[in-house]
Amino acid sequence: MLVTTGIKAQFYIAPNGSDNNPGTKEKPLASLTGARNAIRKNKNTLPKNKSIIVTVLEGSYTMEEPLILNSIDGGTKSNPVIYKAQKGASPVFSGGKQINGFKVNKNDIWEVQIPNIKNQQWKIDQLYVNGNRAVLARTPNKGFLKIDQINENVLVEGTGRAPKRATQTILFDTEDFSFAKNIADNEIKNVRFRTFHHWDFTLRFLDSIDNNQMAIYTTGQGMKPWNPIKKGGRIMFENFKAALDKAGEWFLNDEGILYYIPLPGQTPENTVIIAPVLENLISFNGDAKSV
Repeated sequence: MLVTTGIKAQFYIAPNGSDNNPGTKEKPLASLTGARNAIRKNKNTLPKNKSIIVTVLEGSYTMEEPLILNSIDGGTKSNPVIYKAQKGASPVFSGGKQINGFKVNKNDIWEVQIPNIKNQQWKIDQLYVNGNRAVLARTPNKGFLKIDQINENVLVEGTGRAPKRATQTILFDTEDFSFAKNIADNEIKNVRFRTFHHWDFTLRFLDSIDNNQMAIYTTGQGMKPWNPIKKGGRIMFENFKAALDKAGEWFLNDEGILYYIPLPGQTPENTVIIAPVLENLISFNGDAKSV
């Protein structure tokens, strides 16, 4: 039964709740989406001069889907819909999934098999360890490599100031190219680089590696004439197994095996590792006519 007072209608959400509950403090709901659905169900039966308040109790909430709010979920000045934390509470909402089952291999690296990676149903490019974003395996671990030379072959001019599509060839000297010899052929498509030029940076995946020419090839948008990648520019590479060599780094291969090198003091028992699942937690689908 919906709880109402003289000035408001009240719903509660708690980590131990259920979306089959009515949403009272004694029998709370479990999710924001559950609260939204309860409001939709009861909204037309409420007096138009009451506030509708959703109070979120203390705790952690794992979201299975984003909260999607449409124009029908809005309120009015005299009949507002309010979502808020209980006074003094700091609830935490997560769109990620906790990764469990790590084993420590002979190199003291943690590893675990994650389902749905090999069939590409789940793509992971971030990892959070005890609330902090972990470092995707990279080289160098500190600082940058230096670009020796860069050439561009324009494939599609387009109509903008920068080519719509082009292939860049980035060359290195012997020392800075040494990392590439440790990249397996089946890893190349997943390796990405980040290069910095003035106020901007380019993040791109590799097409191929030419060990004889000490070059990498990448295809995407053409370089910006006003701020191109240049000789001497800073660059780093990430997401290949040989780069996994420092505490706090992680790597996930195509077979779905996740590797993590723990920081000092971390054990599988005292460490919470979460990988993102949802791209966003809340979506607003507005209607200009409702403004």
